[in-house]
Amino acid sequence: MGCPIGRGHHSSRLGTAAQSGVNGRVPMLLDHVAATRPFDARDQRARGVTALRRGREAFRRHGGRGVLRTGAQRVAARLYLREDHVWYALPLGSVQLSRELPADLELVRAKPDDAALAVQHDRRPDEIARQVDEGHELWIVRDDGRVAFSCRIYVGRAPAIAAPGGWFAVPRGWVCLEDSITSPDYRGRGVAPAAWEHIAAHAHTHGADTMVTKVARENTPSRKAVSKAGFEEVGMMRLTRIGPRRDVRFSNVVGERGKALAQAFGARVVSSGR
Repeated sequence: MGCPIGRGHHSSRLGTAAQSGVNGRVPMLLDHVAATRPFDARDQRARGVTALRRGREAFRRHGGRGVLRTGAQRVAARLYLREDHVWYALPLGSVQLSRELPADLELVRAKPDDAALAVQHDRRPDEIARQVDEGHELWIVRDDGRVAFSCRIYVGRAPAIAAPGGWFAVPRGWVCLEDSITSPDYRGRGVAPAAWEHIAAHAHTHGADTMVTKVARENTPSRKAVSKAGFEEVGMMRLTRIGPRRDVRFSNVVGERGKALAQAFGARVVSSGR
């Protein structure tokens, strides 16, 4: 099971497996192997098989009407879509380990074999295993066999619907935090902020200087949570997509980090912040 970072009040102790990297490799926080990974036809076949499995699972869980409704929503989103996200940045040099996980909870950096735990948060184990193998990271806070919290750290490139091809190049020295999920039974206990803090410290130890994440503009609770954890707002990103046409604009851009994000998306900057 994974590489332990901490358990309860001992979360500042870094496990030897995490120090040496997943599967004995040197940690890849600043490697850009994932960004230049060549096309592999086997990936295409694997995606096809995965799509079929997901379709069967969706039909089992939601029924025919639910699948049709979801399909109609996705078709509509392909015809017209507008999304607003706020980007946040955390300077890793300023991170101090001031938060502890609740007792009996353990934060681990997962290995590919641990990806099966991700199904508790409706994640796809095959996709998680492939991304972990590419050098990205899945972090899990576990309570014995239960997953209390999980998130992903992307290195070199990160997924974003606003980016051409669905991925954008993460600036060198940065990591991107995505898909933070806290299980209902563990909400309100400070699990996510404590996990973010220790993951950020781990990233900084291995050479990263900035962690970025995005939150939907209307998601007020999550925006408050990341701000409370020390993240600073560096820009607002708006995606407007009409059919095949795509327009991405950044507003309220703050500092060099905000400019770097806009550049990574090839977006037009329409206004600057403070």
